[in-house]
Amino acid sequence: MTRAVAAAENNSGNAVENAWSKLKDPLLCAATAVCGLVNHQWRPKTWWWNDRVEDAVKEKRIRDKACNALKKVGKVVEAKEAKTAYNEAKRVVWLAKSEDERGVFADISPTGDGVFRLAKQMDRTNQDVVGEKCVRNDAGELLLFCSVTRTR
Repeated sequence: MTRAVAAAENNSGNAVENAWSKLKDPLLCAATAVCGLVNHQWRPKTWWWNDRVEDAVKEKRIRDKACNALKKVGKVVEAKEAKTAYNEAKRVVWLAKSEDERGVFADISPTGDGVFRLAKQMDRTNQDVVGEKCVRNDAGELLLFCSVTRTR
């Protein structure tokens, strides 16, 4: 008797899944045919990143650790040499970033809407959360809201 009840529950669960699939699949196909698909990239991509930059970042980290270790030991001359090597590796990353930025700014016309899109993006990246405002709800419980201010 227990097996029969379990089998009936499984069949009803499968029936619900089958009914849902019969409803969902045509709706998704119709929506895709009418609207199309969009692949959102929510994480920012670093288009300037390449193998040369990857190697420079690894080298930069190694040089920074060496510089700090030499400073702790008290070898000032070797620490300065390690610091200059660190700065050279850092410059490779900076050059890759600035080259990419030149490409981005070259594609934007001053009369188009790309300027406003870029300004909004820059404004969003310059926002920072700095503090909390305390508010009580109707039940008297304390709620916290973060305020956003612009850093300059």
